[in-house]
Amino acid sequence: ASADTAPIYVSQGGSVTVETAAGTENSVTDGRTYEKTEDDESPDAAIFSECDLILEGEGTLTVSGQFQEGIRGKDDVTVAFGTIRIEALNDGLKGKDAVYIEGGTLEITAGDDGIQSDNEKDSDKGFVTVSGGTVTIDAVGKGIQGESRVDISGGEVAVVNSEEGIEALVIEISGGEVDIFATDDGINAAGSADTAGEAAGGRHPFGGVTEGACITISGGTLRINAGGDAIDSNGDLNIEGGAVYLEGPTSGGDGILDFAGNGSMTGGILAGTGSAGMMQLFEGDENQAMIVVYFEEWQSAGTTVTVADSAGNVLEEVTPEKEFEAFICSSP
Repeated sequence: ASADTAPIYVSQGGSVTVETAAGTENSVTDGRTYEKTEDDESPDAAIFSECDLILEGEGTLTVSGQFQEGIRGKDDVTVAFGTIRIEALNDGLKGKDAVYIEGGTLEITAGDDGIQSDNEKDSDKGFVTVSGGTVTIDAVGKGIQGESRVDISGGEVAVVNSEEGIEALVIEISGGEVDIFATDDGINAAGSADTAGEAAGGRHPFGGVTEGACITISGGTLRINAGGDAIDSNGDLNIEGGAVYLEGPTSGGDGILDFAGNGSMTGGILAGTGSAGMMQLFEGDENQAMIVVYFEEWQSAGTTVTVADSAGNVLEEVTPEKEFEAFICSSP
C-alpha cells in the first residue's frame, strides 16, 4: 500500500511480470491523493507500468485504485492466468496500446470503463482481445472500450452493468460466451469522432456512416439486455454465425438492430425483442430468412415466445425480462 503514489510503479523496462504465488491472497492499494511531480507525469494507478505488463500466477490479487485507475500500462497489458479483483475510482484495467485477456478470472468494479485501450495515434493499436478466461465487469461507463477494435474469440465475458457494454470502431465476436446489460447500447461500433452523436442515441452525427466502423459476429453466444439499441453500428453489421439473443429498448427512439451502413445475416441464430418504432431489418435475397412479428399490444415482461415447426419441434424460445411489441427470429 501507498498513501500518495502507486504502490507498484515500473518506470522503465522491456516488460514486467506480476506473479502471485499459489494459495496466496495479495492486495495492492493506493491513496486518494497523489504527490504530483513538476512535469505532472507521475502514475495514476495502484499498479502502473511504463512498459508491457503481464499479470499471472496461481494466487489471488486484489487491487484497489482509490485515486484513478486500478491497473494501467502505457504499452500492452496481458492477463495470462490467476484470479484478479479490481476496484477503481475511474477505469479498472487500462492498457494504452492493447489489453490481452488470455485466461484466469478477472472481476472488475469501475467508476468509469471496466477495460479500456485508448491509443488514438496508431491505428494498429488501441485494441482489446479476449481469448480465454472468465471476465466479470460492473462499470458506470463502458464495459469494454477499444479505440480501434475489440475481438472476443473465447472465454466468458459478463458485463453485469454498464452504460454501453462494448464499444470500438471494429467489434468482432467469433467465440466465447458474452452477456451484456447496458442502460444505453449493448454493443456499439463507433469512432471517437462520433462523440457528438451520443445525444442522438449513439448515432453518427448527421446520420452518416463512420468510415471503417463494423460489427461482425461469426461464432459464440451473445446475449444483450439494452436500454438503447441492442446492437448499434455506425457502419456495417454482419452476422455470419453464432447465437445472438437480444432484448432491445422499450422506447420508440431506439431499435433491436441499428446499422448506418450495410447489414447482412448469412448464418447463425438471431432472436430479439423490443420496441417496433425504429425497427431495422436485413434486406436482400442473400440473407437468411427472418420471422418478424409486430404485436397489436405490448407484451408483458416474462411472456414466452416460441417458434416451432409444423410437427411441434421447438426451434427457438425466449422469455424476455422486459415488455416488448416486436419479435424477430432467424436461424438455419
